Amino acid sequence: CSKTCGSGIQVREVKCYQGEELVTRGHSCDSALKPEARQSCEIRSCPSDAAAASAAADESCHDKPTANCALVLKVKLCSHWYYRKACCQSCKAPRP
Repeated sequence: CSKTCGSGIQVREVKCYQGEELVTRGHSCDSALKPEARQSCEIRSCPSDAAAASAAADESCHDKPTANCALVLKVKLCSHWYYRKACCQSCKAPRP
């Protein structure tokens, strides 16, 4: 497939044989029997830009060692942008 995600094209070389002889351009092949040389393909859908950015953010999300994230969770400061960023791993974890 020409693309790793989304719609692409598969291309193959199609040759015409009569018995074991390759038919050259001067001779005609039966077009009804000739398989297609191109077809569309899609290996998988492409992730959206937002999903890709979110996945990248998840991989780089670590609590800062200087932030007291246990206390941030206890006093419910995850709604504040600074603590949400400083304690991103703790703040996104499901709470019991």
